[in-house]
Amino acid sequence: MPIPGGNLAIKDANEFVAKIVTVQKGEQSLEEAVNEYDKGVVARGQEVATSKAQTMAFHDYTNFENSALFKMGIKPAGS
Repeated sequence: MPIPGGNLAIKDANEFVAKIVTVQKGEQSLEEAVNEYDKGVVARGQEVATSKAQTMAFHDYTNFENSALFKMGIKPAGS
């Protein structure tokens, strides 16, 4: 069984390295870089939680109208 959000670990790692590079170049302080990175991780984590809840709701046909997909539609955060 796949781990929810497992593919995001690669994105998280890529963004972390990109933020550390900005620190090395003097474009950001370490604190600024880590804070921005953390915000992205939290936002993606919320999407994973919504996706998991939607998966469960999709199979609950009597309550599908209460699901995130039904209420919000298909639109990733930041789009």
